[in-house]
Amino acid sequence: GLFRRPAGGRVLGPTPAPDQRVIALAAEWPGVLPLHGKESVSVVEIALGQPEQKFLVVADTGSANLWVMDETCRSCDRRGIKHTKYRRRKSRSFRDLGASMSMRYSSGWMRGHWAQERLRVGTASMPVQLALANEVSEPLDQIQSSGILGLGFPAVSRTDLEHRPCFLESLSRTHAASMTEPVFTFVWNGSRLGDAGELVVGEMQFHLYDGGVHWLPILPTLVGDDRLPQYGYWRGRADAAPA
Repeated sequence: GLFRRPAGGRVLGPTPAPDQRVIALAAEWPGVLPLHGKESVSVVEIALGQPEQKFLVVADTGSANLWVMDETCRSCDRRGIKHTKYRRRKSRSFRDLGASMSMRYSSGWMRGHWAQERLRVGTASMPVQLALANEVSEPLDQIQSSGILGLGFPAVSRTDLEHRPCFLESLSRTHAASMTEPVFTFVWNGSRLGDAGELVVGEMQFHLYDGGVHWLPILPTLVGDDRLPQYGYWRGRADAAPA
């Protein structure tokens, strides 16, 4: 089964457009991205900037931010693994947002600063806010990718900015009118493209699901001092799924 945000629900504090001077390109749907690596850590290719700089990043449903390693990050390669790093001077669309940041995961942390860039994921291009890491801890310095693409909702976004940058919100705001459906799915193994599977954005490939698709409502997450319900993690009631 798959999770879907309730039709009547909304994310509190929607992200405003960061910079309308960055024009999104038309996209063809669905956007199919090959997954690489093990199923527990799936890696996709993205492109940042003008001209494009390509990166392999972990597609992570447990976080909501996008970050990549910056050229100033010395700790990123201390384990002997050479990572691709972002070079701001090579991009015409780079914009420094002037705010430092840090994020902690269940395993490891990163520190850096916020920036704005143009992101391409598959065929979809959009303006995004992202973090550029200038320091990472173990085991983030040992991963075979150059960052993380968070696929969660804004409630779990880590930011010191006035609003919460979130890839899903940027994608929906920029391309909702042209997508077949504002959804993404993982297809494990049996892929024509990636050795681990595919990340499919903008359309449900129903022919891959035997017996149809069962939708489960997402449970909101209580956040902040006032404990307001907001959509954050992809979680639902297990007893709501058909046996």
